Order: sequence, then C-alpha cells, then structure tokens
Amino acid sequence: MVIWEVEALVSEGRWNDDWDASPRIVNDYMFEGAENGLFHIFKLNRDYDDLGLVTLAPELVLKMPTYDETLLNDIGPSYPAVSVENSAAIY
Repeated sequence: MVIWEVEALVSEGRWNDDWDASPRIVNDYMFEGAENGLFHIFKLNRDYDDLGLVTLAPELVLKMPTYDETLLNDIGPSYPAVSVENSAAIY
C-alpha cells in the first residue's frame, strides 16, 4: 500500500530524476537525496485517522544542493552529473 509519494521533479537539479537511495526517517522528518544533486527534508506530519491507520501530510521543509561552484569548477563542464546515489547516514 502506498500512503504517499512525491513527484520526482519536485525540484529541478543538474542531472536526472531518479531517487534510488532509501530515505531516512527520524522522528517526523524524512531525509532523502536524489540523483538531481539535491538533498531534501520533508516534515511528514504523521497522524492517525479514526480507524487507527497512519496518515501523512508531508511538506518540503528543506531543499539544498549537494554541490557548490568549487566542485562544479573542479569537475569541469564535460561531466555535469552531481548526484546522490546512496542513503544518507545520520548519527
């Protein structure tokens, strides 16, 4: 059962629209990187309905690039891909 999904193009980045990594859920927040080179944090706003089933009302609270001008200059224009391919580690 899918209780929520996000459109891959919720934010335009530098590369494609795949979201391969597993998200990390901490308290009521979901942390997820995408192959478009952006890192996203969603507040899930979890709750329960009258039947006791989980409900979500997610909102995007942070979208940030995982690259900066220094990195882009270092890798050069021939390789535009700066993507997040792995799950975030949270300690």
